Amino acid sequence: MDAAVLTTEHYDGEDADSNQIRLLRRLAQAYSALGEQTRAVELLDQATAIAQDSESRFLSPIRIVPTYIKIGETEKAEALLDEAIAASDYIQTRYLLDIAAASVFTENTELAASALSQAVDYLESSAAEENSRGSVYSVGSIAQAYSRLGDETAAEEGLSRLVALIDAEVETDAIEDRSRGRLATALSQLSIAQSEQGNTDSAEALALQAMEIIRDGEQTGYIAADVAAAYGYIEDIDVAEQALLELTQLAMDDLSSNDPIGPVSALRAIAIADEQKGNTEKSEEALAVVTETFGDSLYMLGAILGIYTDMENVAAQETTIQQMFDKLPLLREAGLVVSDVTSGYAGIDGVVEGYIQTVDDELAQERLAMLERFFKEVQFDPLDTPGQLAILARAAARREDYATAQRLLAEATQQLETDSDFCQERCVSEIGRLANGYTWLEDDQARQDGFDRLQQVADDN
Repeated sequence: MDAAVLTTEHYDGEDADSNQIRLLRRLAQAYSALGEQTRAVELLDQATAIAQDSESRFLSPIRIVPTYIKIGETEKAEALLDEAIAASDYIQTRYLLDIAAASVFTENTELAASALSQAVDYLESSAAEENSRGSVYSVGSIAQAYSRLGDETAAEEGLSRLVALIDAEVETDAIEDRSRGRLATALSQLSIAQSEQGNTDSAEALALQAMEIIRDGEQTGYIAADVAAAYGYIEDIDVAEQALLELTQLAMDDLSSNDPIGPVSALRAIAIADEQKGNTEKSEEALAVVTETFGDSLYMLGAILGIYTDMENVAAQETTIQQMFDKLPLLREAGLVVSDVTSGYAGIDGVVEGYIQTVDDELAQERLAMLERFFKEVQFDPLDTPGQLAILARAAARREDYATAQRLLAEATQQLETDSDFCQERCVSEIGRLANGYTWLEDDQARQDGFDRLQQVADDN
C-alpha cells in the first residue's frame, strides 16, 4: 500500500450521497447479522457503486472497506482497498484507522497491522516536507489503535516509529506555527500507549514533554485533561502525584476563564488519575471543585457519574443517578426546546446512562417510564422524536428489556411511515439510526420485520 495518506481532520465536503452510503452500510450489517449475507453484500456493492460514481473526493470507496470486514467479506474488503489506493494519491488517516478497528474486531490482526503501518508510512514521508499538514495530529490516534491491536511485536515497532516522529516534531522550529495543544494531546496519547505496552521510561518522557507544553503556554483545560490522563498510567507514583498536583493548580487558576468547562474537564481527568494512583482524598477534592463550579446541572452530574463509573464506586453512582432523575420533571415542566441551549440538555445522555446502570430492576422500569415521557414531550432536536426513541430503545436493549426496545422502535418506525414531511427532512439519517437500533433486538423475526419496514420506507422516499 504505497498511496499517500491525507491526515487532515477537516472533511466538510461530503455530498448528499454520504447519507445514502451510511444507510446502506448500516442495513448491510443488519442483514448480515440475520444471516442474509447475499442481501448484505448486495447493499454494500450498491454503496460502493454510489461512491465510485460520485464526483466528491470525500466519498472514496475506501470508507466502505470496514463494513465489508465486519460482515466477514475480507476478500472483497482487501480488493476494494487495493483499488482505492491505486485510484488515489491520498487516503484519509481516519479511514485506515476505521479499517484497523474493524479488523481488530474480526480478529484479523494482520490486516489491522498493515493498515496502521500504512498510516505511519505516510507520517514518516510527510514529516520532512515543507509545510506538511497534519503529521503530528494523527500520532495519538494511531498510538491508541496500536494499543488495541493485540500483536505486541507490531505494536512495539509501530509505537517506536511514532516516538521517533514525535521527538523530531518537538525539536523542529516549525512547531511554534502549529497547535502546541494538539501536540501535547498526541504526546499524552502516545504516553498512555507506551505505558500499556510496558515501556515505562518512554511513557514518562512523553508525558513530561506534554507537561512542558502546558507549563510554557496557555494550553490548559481540555489539553490538561489529556496530560492528566497520561499521568494516571505513569508507574512512578511520586512523579505522577507531583504532576497531577501541578495540573490541579493550573486548572484551578483557569476556572475564571470564559470557558470553565475546559478546566473542569481537566479536574475530572485529574480526579480519575488520582484515584488510579490510590489518592482518594485528592480525587474527592477535585470532584468537590467540579461540583462547586457547575452545581447540579445535568451536564455536570453526567460528568460526575462517568467519574464514579470509572472508579467503580457503585454507591456514589446510584446517588448521582437519582439526582439526575430528580431533574427531569423540572425540565419537562419548563417546556424547554432545543433553542434553549442549556447545560441541562448537554447532560441528557448521562441520564440515559443512569437508567442503564440502575441496579434495581423495578426502579429501572420507573426511570425508563420517566425518560419515555420526557423524550416524547420535550424535543432536544426539532422533528427528531424517532431518533430520541431509538436512543431509548438501545438503552432498554442494553438492559435486556427487549420487549420495550421493540415497542419503542416500532413507534419510531411508524412515524417514518406516516409522516411524509419528516421524511423529506431527514428520512435517510433516521432510517440508519433505527436500523442500528433493530440490531440490538434479540428476536430474529422482530429484527427482520423492522429492517423490512425500514427498507420499504427507504424505497418510498
